[in-house]
Amino acid sequence: MLPVLFSVGPFEVYSYGLMLAIAFIACIILVTREASKQGLDEDAIFTLSILVIIAGLVGARLGFVLQNLPHFVKHPTEIWLVDEGGLSLHGGLILAILVGWWYTRRKEFNFGKVANLVAPAVALGTAIGRIGCFFNGCCYGKEAIPPWGVSFAGELPVYPIQLWESGLCFLLFWGLWKYRRGRQPGELFLYYLIGYSTIRFFIEFWRWGNPILLGLTLAQWVSVGIAAIAAVILHKQKQDHGFTHRA
Repeated sequence: MLPVLFSVGPFEVYSYGLMLAIAFIACIILVTREASKQGLDEDAIFTLSILVIIAGLVGARLGFVLQNLPHFVKHPTEIWLVDEGGLSLHGGLILAILVGWWYTRRKEFNFGKVANLVAPAVALGTAIGRIGCFFNGCCYGKEAIPPWGVSFAGELPVYPIQLWESGLCFLLFWGLWKYRRGRQPGELFLYYLIGYSTIRFFIEFWRWGNPILLGLTLAQWVSVGIAAIAAVILHKQKQDHGFTHRA
């Protein structure tokens, strides 16, 4: 665990915040460069990226706070301590999608086309962000069977699922990036939703958390719901446009 990378006078640089910053910068560069190649307004897509990032952070923190509401009711000042971890990716994803939909409607862009544009970047950002979770010692797994665990702050070894999820999201990014061409509007983003939901569903079996129903955690049920909705939309899209795509 390495929550603080280094200090400069009274200022401390946190590994979690640094990795989030790297993730955001990488996503913005990737999306804006790809936007110019696809003939989209690069400035508008840059603005969209900033809005989506802000919405993602707000939604992620809001989702985490709602999941742990009794604690934050007793300690309301801790709501703002984002640098110590505590973000719900699902919460951030939902609010980011809503803000992205609103902005594309306002600019009269094709929402599905823009969603395809950002899909690989979201996977890349998640992969980088989970490395920050590992350094911060949050989002850890269950107690591990030696020698497969790591210890945070001298505690019992746990599964380093942050790195597992990071690696799988890098693979998801690679797949989305490689096969991004010639997709129907929204198709690539639907693949991202299904892919990440699948990753998160199985990772949760090794993650510390409390099941809420039928032995599954809230994150697993949300993942199932998102994947199911995305699969239905994707199936309908395939029926409407056929099962081939442009080369």
